[in-house]
Amino acid sequence: MTRAALSRKIRAEWPTIVAESGCDTMRALLALPSGPLKVLGSSQKTEAGTARKILTGVVYMAPADGSGRNVCANSTTACRAGCLGDHSGKMPMPSVKASMLWKTALRFGAPELYFALVRFDIDTLIAKAAREGYQAAVRLDGTSDLGDSERFAPEYPDVKFYEYTKSPARAARWVGRLRNLSATLSYSGENLIECLTHLQNGGNVAVPFDYRKGNYPEGATWNGYPLTNGDAHDARFLDPPGHVVALSWKGPNRTRDAARADGWLQQAE
Repeated sequence: MTRAALSRKIRAEWPTIVAESGCDTMRALLALPSGPLKVLGSSQKTEAGTARKILTGVVYMAPADGSGRNVCANSTTACRAGCLGDHSGKMPMPSVKASMLWKTALRFGAPELYFALVRFDIDTLIAKAAREGYQAAVRLDGTSDLGDSERFAPEYPDVKFYEYTKSPARAARWVGRLRNLSATLSYSGENLIECLTHLQNGGNVAVPFDYRKGNYPEGATWNGYPLTNGDAHDARFLDPPGHVVALSWKGPNRTRDAARADGWLQQAE
């Protein structure tokens, strides 16, 4: 089946797919765009990887339970308030919200069609990366935490698959499992022990710090572990093991105090 044929099939079955998805029906029915469908996209941060000869494709779904279907089982009140899927870059735009919604509905309403579309996009990304002499990288959980990369990493051994996750079990399982599969455990404000254990075992942990982008505290530590600048690029598989990925605050000012009070937004040492 071609991409165009797959897109036509999805469009023809869309009301049934939405009904099966568990997403908000009225909004999801109107979210599907016209023309051939594509799930892998990019962002300013993933595009920063081109300076390192990395071409990245990322999937952005409706974060947390914003679609009516929860894609972030381990999310907390604090991380939802500062989620990049709601506040960063172009994410708040209605067109982007619609794009995230239809991908979420397809993922849950017809996973076999969704994964077929993912394969088309990965194949296209690989071909483009080869033409340009880049490393192909894929992040299937840009604003979700589903672990779909485990499905695809063995199938595409030359593609770097990476994710942020709040699942300690998944993060631990991915350490050293495949050379092209990596997960950075995300600090939630409620999982300090799990994060320190992951760091001790050679994994990396992403932590939001109370500074704005561009004010990365070089030479600082967190609970004794060295920091690496998580805002410089998104290619987390390049990070040295046992490091804290320092991320700046990207949420609105109105929720910043709450993130501090909840213990999610951290101070460097």
